[in-house]
Amino acid sequence: MARPGRRVPAAAAASLALAGLLLTGTLSHAVDLNALWDFRQPLRSLGRLDEALQLQQRLAADNTAAGTPDPYVLDELAELHRAQGREPEARAAAAQAAALRAMR
Repeated sequence: MARPGRRVPAAAAASLALAGLLLTGTLSHAVDLNALWDFRQPLRSLGRLDEALQLQQRLAADNTAAGTPDPYVLDELAELHRAQGREPEARAAAAQAAALRAMR
């Protein structure tokens, strides 16, 4: 889970384990998908940006499919893209978030 010699707090380890199950589809809808929001932070703080991005993209897609897109989810998606040097994707997600806010 963590690099050798690096300690991971128990709560973060549990979150990472659950996030792994969600990513592999083992739990799929057995867990409220809004809980994904909580799992991306431990991943992000451990530098596991690819996994955090996958979770955030899944949350954004599921929210959109349910007809409830969330600008905060898109803001975080923009930040994750930016952290990975993907500025065009970051700008697109930020623009979507701004458009949602303008409609409210």
